[in-house]
Amino acid sequence: MNPKEDKRIRYNQMVEGIENAKMYDGRGTYDTYVCEKCGNQMITTYKDKGVTPFTMRCGDCGGVMMHVQTKTTVEPGVRVNEWVRPTLEQFLNMPNAAQEHVLNGGLILKVMQPEEDPFFPIKKIMEKMPAKESIRIAYIPIVVCNAALHYAKLVADYCASHRMPYKLECRTIRQESVEYIQTCLKTVDKSTYEQLEQQTNEFFYSTQTDLITLYWTVRNEFLKFFPGLDDDQMEIYTNIYISHSLFSYVRDFQVTAEKHMSKVCGCIIKTDPDIHILKIWKSLSKISEGYDIGKAPIVELALKVIANRIDEHVFSEVELTED
Repeated sequence: MNPKEDKRIRYNQMVEGIENAKMYDGRGTYDTYVCEKCGNQMITTYKDKGVTPFTMRCGDCGGVMMHVQTKTTVEPGVRVNEWVRPTLEQFLNMPNAAQEHVLNGGLILKVMQPEEDPFFPIKKIMEKMPAKESIRIAYIPIVVCNAALHYAKLVADYCASHRMPYKLECRTIRQESVEYIQTCLKTVDKSTYEQLEQQTNEFFYSTQTDLITLYWTVRNEFLKFFPGLDDDQMEIYTNIYISHSLFSYVRDFQVTAEKHMSKVCGCIIKTDPDIHILKIWKSLSKISEGYDIGKAPIVELALKVIANRIDEHVFSEVELTED
């Protein structure tokens, strides 16, 4: 019997007996792998019963991805890659070491290519939009959301240090902030994201006076509406208001950008609000429940100054209009 025929027989025997084999069956579960080097994250599931590695090489940077978590569900829309058993034809064309892995029940990873979102056609946007303008539209939301997360973190840290009864909300703010950053790292590489973080730091530095003015303007408005608030409450509600305002700026910017891109590309372009930002927003709203100053004109004026600073600060002089 030649070696190829021997391996064919062994493969068929393995396939016939795998369902009764005494080994872990991960079907119906979802595993998370995270790269130790760049933070890239991948979700996998078992299409077939079999053996999978605890580590694998990162496709983005070549680093090591470690298995860190197993879940029974994932959020809708999350891209999931499948561990599958290779076909006999695929198996026979593998190197000897890989064939032995498969004969011992090993699976291989089938990387699912993301389908293009019909409401966000990347290829068409790249063809029609100037590169500088596309970069600005993509990166401004990340920079401003980072600024908003700064204020959200101040709220979570303040609540925790003063032992306020918002453990669940603070945990959500911290966890979803990390998830948001992981999502961003799927959109841009780590070095680019680090540059965006630097942009955020520069934004805080260059607009420091305006942010201080905004802080005290908001705080004074809370004092007018709710004169009985103590210092702790005033601190928290002011930072929540600023965080909400920056998140709102991002969404307004994205809506305006979508109208602009739709006009340039000749098709409807629409994106959903980020799920992690929505959860942070809701947690902040829960903490400040019952204490809302609405859109006070003096606060709106201070926010407009910040908005103009953001537009001047980040990337380009391209103007977006409501046309």
